[in-house]
Amino acid sequence: MLAINWKGYRFAAWIGQTLFAIATITAVWQGNWSNALALALFLVAAIAFMVKDDRLPTLFDLLISCTKT
Repeated sequence: MLAINWKGYRFAAWIGQTLFAIATITAVWQGNWSNALALALFLVAAIAFMVKDDRLPTLFDLLISCTKT
């Protein structure tokens, strides 16, 4: 079983953040401004959580990334 602080979780979380950024850009491109704003605010909050909080295990970064989908 993988450890709760495995580095692969953080890598997977960054992949999720990248996909979420692509979804935000797509919403802007389609002109769905309210959706794009909501997506952008959650994306900023999730990235801030990942960058700032190094005290929590990396599994939490992945879980935060997965809650948006």
